[in-house]
Amino acid sequence: AALLGADDNPEFSGTTVLSRQILGGGLLAQVDLMPAVFTPNGDNLNDRVAVRYSLLSLTELRPVTISVYDLSGRLVRILHDAPQSNGRYEDQTWDGRDAGGLLVAPGVYLMRISAEGDAVSDEALRLVAIAY
Repeated sequence: AALLGADDNPEFSGTTVLSRQILGGGLLAQVDLMPAVFTPNGDNLNDRVAVRYSLLSLTELRPVTISVYDLSGRLVRILHDAPQSNGRYEDQTWDGRDAGGLLVAPGVYLMRISAEGDAVSDEALRLVAIAY
């Protein structure tokens, strides 16, 4: 069932498609960071970056991890490390702080979202920038 009805929104359809031919084998889709540049300076404007993604083709709860790295590859912080099921997720954010709670230096960071499926794993990498 690859076709949706004329009025169906593909982001919100209740139909789960399990065909690897249709999905291309991926578990993650529609991965976005909003905004791509944020300013965690405490003024309540763009103080956090929202992480949004969809999980597909999972038959049960499976591990999902969201991590932040600096450009040298050093782990800065793990934002999420817990099982999730199929669906759209928009509840994770990063406040520009490292694992110790300190604000990181301005610059470009790498956000890694990884999902472990039953037979395959998938990951998405996105750049996010911090400016003060």
